[in-house]
Amino acid sequence: MPLTGKSIAVLGANGFIGTHLCPLLIKNGAHVSAFDRNLSPAVDQCDNRHGDFLKADDVDHAISECDAIVHLIHSTLPISSNKSPLTDASDNIIPSLRLLDLAVKHHIKRIIYVSSGGTVYGKQIQWPILESAPTYPNCAYAISKLAIEHYCSLYHHLYKLDYTVLRVANPYGPFQATHKGNGVITTFIEGYLKNKPLEIWGNGLTVRDYIHVEDVASAIIKSLNYTGPHKCFNIGSGTGKSILNLISVLEEVIGHPIDKTFFENRTPDIPQNVLNTYLAKQELHWSPTIPLHRGIKELINFMKTQVTA
Repeated sequence: MPLTGKSIAVLGANGFIGTHLCPLLIKNGAHVSAFDRNLSPAVDQCDNRHGDFLKADDVDHAISECDAIVHLIHSTLPISSNKSPLTDASDNIIPSLRLLDLAVKHHIKRIIYVSSGGTVYGKQIQWPILESAPTYPNCAYAISKLAIEHYCSLYHHLYKLDYTVLRVANPYGPFQATHKGNGVITTFIEGYLKNKPLEIWGNGLTVRDYIHVEDVASAIIKSLNYTGPHKCFNIGSGTGKSILNLISVLEEVIGHPIDKTFFENRTPDIPQNVLNTYLAKQELHWSPTIPLHRGIKELINFMKTQVTA
């Protein structure tokens, strides 16, 4: 779907990914309906629609005249979702189902659902992980993500609502909120800028796939333009880095060692998660463009300006 002149509803427009996606959509000629419960500051050059995802009327108003929807909203985090699986389901699965009903009602052409490649696969025995790999979610957050993926598939079967699922690895970059307990790269940089030792839980050997948020936004653009048969894509770097690897890159960028404090990891963690992104490269013609070293360097410079602002 060429984006010039199209109306795209971005749900979660003022969040981490949405903050980067909305300007890119506008740059590609789209009209953006920016939906969020917090639109302060307002999203520049967008039709700002303040509302609550849990309220059907608010969502209805935001998407009613749109050609496509990008669904970025999720109210919990992997680290905290198991405290109340019921809340996770009621605040995410149920309103996402209502969204699909509204999309059918308004004859929306396509929905892009941003899922979690970092959590839905769980513990695997082969890496990098293909989209066809079995899923072993170990938290309510991941289970909700998978459930919404399956409901997208169901509505495609029942009502021909076109959709694409993007299973995103571990995104990092400007405007990531560290106080919410996610974003290890941003958290480490924040600690360094505050002259605090970096806190490492466990032995620092857990491996993850890190992807810059601007590359995630470009993948969403590509998926909106996609007309092929595939419905699910991994979006990541395809390369794994351990926590200790990340710290080494950070130390290389700043030019000196950083103090570290190790803590016993009280909860077992999945040892490795690295995504195979071949399908996205072949079908979406997408590849990440920001290498980790450059991304960390630019993020440090950005966060320095935020500290001094």
